[in-house]
Amino acid sequence: MTVCHSRTRDLTEHCRRADVLVAAVGRPGLVTAQHVTPSSIVIDVGTTPAEDGGLAGDVAPEVAALVSGLTPVPGGVGPVTTALLLEHTVRATEEATTLGTGGDMEDSYKERARAALNVVECQGVLPWRPPTSSP
Repeated sequence: MTVCHSRTRDLTEHCRRADVLVAAVGRPGLVTAQHVTPSSIVIDVGTTPAEDGGLAGDVAPEVAALVSGLTPVPGGVGPVTTALLLEHTVRATEEATTLGTGGDMEDSYKERARAALNVVECQGVLPWRPPTSSP
C-alpha cells in the first residue's frame, strides 16, 4: 500500500501502479485519464460542492470509461459512510445504556437507533444484524 497526497512526486506513476486507487483529496478532477489503467478500480471519496449545487468528486468524469470500476459521486461511498456511522451510533447507545439503570429513556434511545439502522438496511446499504447479547 502506498499513501500519497496532492503534492507527492510522480503522483501519476504511483496512481498507475495501484490496483485500487482511493481518491480523497478534496480537489475536483485531480485524478485524470493519465493516472489510471484499464485494470484500475477507482474509489472516489471526494465531495466538493459544485457551482451547480451538486457535488464533484476527485476523479475526472472521463475516467469512468477507462477503468474497470469507479464509484459515483454522489451515491458512491457516502451511503456506506452514513450506514457505518449509524451502526456505530447503535452500538454506542446500547453500550451506554447498559451502564445505566435501564428504564424507558434508555429503551427509547435504543429503539430510535435501531429504527434509523433499519431505514439504512431497507435502502440496501448495510445488512441489518441484530445486536448480540452477552451471556
